[in-house]
Amino acid sequence: GKQSGRITPNKVIMSTEGTMSMAGTSSAHTATEPEQDVDIVFNDEVVGKTHHQFMSSGWSAKSGHSEMVEIDVNKQSGLTPNVNSPNVNSPNIAPNELYTTTDLATTTTKGTDTTANTVDALASTANTSAFHKFMSLPNKLEYIALALSIFALLFSIILLSSVKGSVNSQMNEYEETYNAALNVKLHYDAVDAMDEAQTIYVGNYYGWSYAQWRGAAYRKNDADYQGGNDVQYPFADIHVRYGDTLIFKRADESMTDNLFLVPAEVYESCNFSAFADAEGVMDSSSVLWLADADDMYNANGTAQYEFPIEDWSRYTFDNDLFAQLIQADILYFTSALRWNSRWGQSCRGGLKVRVLIDRSNRTTMPIRRSSDKWRGIQKLDTVMELSASIGHISRSLMLKQFTDEQRVRSVGDSGLTNVRGHYDGDNEWDDATFTNQGSGSMHDHAQSLRVLGLGEIQAVLNGVEFETHHNDYNLEMPSLTSNEYGATQPIPFPDVPPEVLNAGSVDAQIEEMQEWFRAFKNQDKSHRNYTDYFKPVLCVLEGNWITDNDELSQPFESDLSELDASTWSDLQDKMRYFANSGRKTVDEVLGHLPSSIRNTDNNSFPIVSNWEYRFVCHPLKSDVPTARFKVVDDLAVQLYGSVLTRKELKHSRRARFALNTFINLDDIDGDTQWTNGRKKWNYRDYIMEAVVGRDGYGVNLTDELPDGTGQALHYVDDKVMNAGYYSRFYSLGGADAMGSTGHRRSWCDRNLFVAKTTQSKVSPISMAFEAVDENTSQVLYYPTISKWSYAIPMEIVYLTPLTKWNPYNINEKSDDSFNYDKTGDCSGGKDTAFDGWSSNNAYFTPSKFYESGSSNVCATGSNGNVYSVTASGHYVVFPEIGGGVGLVRQRWPIFPIHERGSSEYKELKALQEVMLPDDYDSVNRSDVVNGVDFWNGDTRDLLYGIELSLEGGDHEHNVYIPGWKVKQVWFDEDAQQWLMSSDEFVEVESEESDGHLHTLRVWMQSREENVYRIKQCRYGAVYDGGVGWSDGQSSDEFVEVESEESDGHLHTLRVWMQSREENVYRIKQCRYGAVYDGGVGWSDGQCDDYHDQVNRVGSE
Repeated sequence: GKQSGRITPNKVIMSTEGTMSMAGTSSAHTATEPEQDVDIVFNDEVVGKTHHQFMSSGWSAKSGHSEMVEIDVNKQSGLTPNVNSPNVNSPNIAPNELYTTTDLATTTTKGTDTTANTVDALASTANTSAFHKFMSLPNKLEYIALALSIFALLFSIILLSSVKGSVNSQMNEYEETYNAALNVKLHYDAVDAMDEAQTIYVGNYYGWSYAQWRGAAYRKNDADYQGGNDVQYPFADIHVRYGDTLIFKRADESMTDNLFLVPAEVYESCNFSAFADAEGVMDSSSVLWLADADDMYNANGTAQYEFPIEDWSRYTFDNDLFAQLIQADILYFTSALRWNSRWGQSCRGGLKVRVLIDRSNRTTMPIRRSSDKWRGIQKLDTVMELSASIGHISRSLMLKQFTDEQRVRSVGDSGLTNVRGHYDGDNEWDDATFTNQGSGSMHDHAQSLRVLGLGEIQAVLNGVEFETHHNDYNLEMPSLTSNEYGATQPIPFPDVPPEVLNAGSVDAQIEEMQEWFRAFKNQDKSHRNYTDYFKPVLCVLEGNWITDNDELSQPFESDLSELDASTWSDLQDKMRYFANSGRKTVDEVLGHLPSSIRNTDNNSFPIVSNWEYRFVCHPLKSDVPTARFKVVDDLAVQLYGSVLTRKELKHSRRARFALNTFINLDDIDGDTQWTNGRKKWNYRDYIMEAVVGRDGYGVNLTDELPDGTGQALHYVDDKVMNAGYYSRFYSLGGADAMGSTGHRRSWCDRNLFVAKTTQSKVSPISMAFEAVDENTSQVLYYPTISKWSYAIPMEIVYLTPLTKWNPYNINEKSDDSFNYDKTGDCSGGKDTAFDGWSSNNAYFTPSKFYESGSSNVCATGSNGNVYSVTASGHYVVFPEIGGGVGLVRQRWPIFPIHERGSSEYKELKALQEVMLPDDYDSVNRSDVVNGVDFWNGDTRDLLYGIELSLEGGDHEHNVYIPGWKVKQVWFDEDAQQWLMSSDEFVEVESEESDGHLHTLRVWMQSREENVYRIKQCRYGAVYDGGVGWSDGQSSDEFVEVESEESDGHLHTLRVWMQSREENVYRIKQCRYGAVYDGGVGWSDGQCDDYHDQVNRVGSE
């Protein structure tokens, strides 16, 4: 095996037998010679030589480099036998008593823990073989030694029997001392590669040098400029942790940049006047100085300046400013070369870099040893063989994962694959695909002001397939103030239009707010200029591999849902347990997030990475006209449950929308024409490139090879692309093998958007980049890593003024101080009405804003009055808005689907395009398919059924009534007419939503106008029994009576008595206005949790 040796200023002492391989850097040498030969000593004999060079590193210590050398020493020992040691096989003797080391020297540097060196020496001797060739002595000495040994053995037996207890005690003490030292040794040997200290070379192919002809400004003015693939500046931010080392070196003698550590304001302005001397010179006399150009270059390329990342707060500095700079969380490095010149200023040209320090401690991997303490340590050759075997197996698994991902990439795009299914049926489309009752399992949680309801989904991102828990994600955007991994902040809500606030009474405000929604729905800026108050937000599904330890963190903000696991192992085991039986958790709090071996430590120890995803949103700076959305003609979605035309589907939660990809660069927001045919960079790229990756806003990263070539440029304008933001298309300055300069990422994934990152938590892929030194023609290898995250667009959400409009001035409370004992029920007045609102119980929108005009949720305003209110959060489609506005969609799902990339899907869509006319489901068509008016008319509902939406409160339930039940209960075949009476009701279950479902008895009031009424409603399924019915209309013995006037209006009610003894009375019907106003506007019964209406899905 290969063993490391110890270096003194002029020789290396090998501590064990075998082969020694030595090369690299040593520090703190006391030698003053610039070059010298170094002897390699084994058993006091020179067994080899190497050559060492020393140079200044800019600090008080010296550093050097040695040539590579391998020395093979067989059947020898660098240890002297300890004659006082008993037999090596004695079971009670600790191995550190067997031998003592000779001429073992170590060196230390500032900040180095010498304990590791001492323990290393101790543990190294403990593992050394005890074999000595006793037979090499003269024969006479052999016999004498043998006799003396026999005598000593007999004497020892007699002696040991009398001092057994004392010896055992001492041996135990030796063993404990050894094991304690060994534990420390193993701690220092056990740093996981995913957390190893990194050596980071700062700069580009030219190192720490400003090559003016590779700066953006110079290249753009160059007549020979061909696209800027070699533009190098500015440098990207660097993320480091304690123990890392920054290396500054120059690659060209003609470039003479120096190095300074500067305040942030100097970094931004490049103005050194406050620190330069009277002539404006910045040199080593400055407090900001770190290194001159000569410290970072010599002819053989070995000179470099090393800046260790340490906790400098432990040190004392003479200058307070320098102490403040070096102890900060962000270090600012730049060059002051020609800072006050009119040309060639390095700092202004971009030769500067920010270094962000993660101050968390590094972690170590667990070391598993046998319980037999030191005797569990294996022979070195066995360990090396096992290590190599583990390395081969790990690499095979790593490549197998890569092959699997490549296979997934080859058969489909990044996108959704499925949502949770619930049903069986006679047709393939009777169960869910990527849509069930909601597209991508979207639903409402309007009572939570910041939550967008989203259930469980399965998806693929860049070949990685995963399954999520119930998401219900918050409206969060990447943080504007922190670049910490995963940092987000709430998205600000739009203000209320002044015209609404200044309208006067609440009723007047309601009418004015309805007009703003009318303008938004009709996209009519002349009616109300709505774009300042209806703001589009793009939400994306983002994923990447992380090299985290086993501790599991919640991947994104959610007020309603989180993963039910504390570690990755816990999550994986729970998921496997439930998948084994096909069950799910009631709260849907588990997900399948794969793990993978993506790297190895020294080609041996496997490093496991875990897949993490999140939903994050980005406010778009420009309006997105709703004319850019069109219902996708997914036939399986149209036929799922009840058959819906695309027009009906638009106001259904089932709809998925195509985003118009056409883009007119001269009128991006205004020109929304739909065009057909192939495209490259388009409108989808335009909005996705506004979304920042894991490094957060302000990131500045380039996508290039380590030598600075092959730099990615923006596809449209050939400017250097900021790779820290998501992109799909890019261009290069030169043509590829096929003569093209423009490219799309991925082999065949049309939906793959990627963003580069420097976050230490993101799992890297590494390689050694091969290049030829321009000066020496020597082949060099640059170790380089690749860190990226991936994303697809999920939905566009229009934030509206409703989230801030509070005309009753209901008091806002924190979630902790909110009184959850109050139910919000209107029947109890102030005793039960909410006495405020909080972010997770936000009810302050007047019920009269909606067409229903009333709600069974009440809250107390600031004046002490109780008001009927509705949830003020976000909806897929708002309840029908009053004033004739109707249904308004707020959330527009635009996510791609995985299968779209398969050959089969493309062929089926091509067939659909050929066979179906554009208006295949138009209400104006009279086509008959197999004797059935497929998309319209009575026959469709009798065959495929009807879908209703149970609305009211803060969520909704879909209610599917099968065609056979519609035909059996509501249609008289003999008379060929519909039955519209409260006596002809259908008993049916709703879909599950918000953790529950309902059983309803529904009757048809008007077939022509699609009016359906609730007869009775209760919690639970049909088979739960008939307990708990809430009657809407169940007695013909009712009293019609007017209420007193309150809040500027009165009601007419039809009330019946349910129990005389218990004084229980029920509302049969209720409407606004007096008795003599007529019978228009009756609102029949409602469910206990404030559902007060059922609507035909897709109708207004």
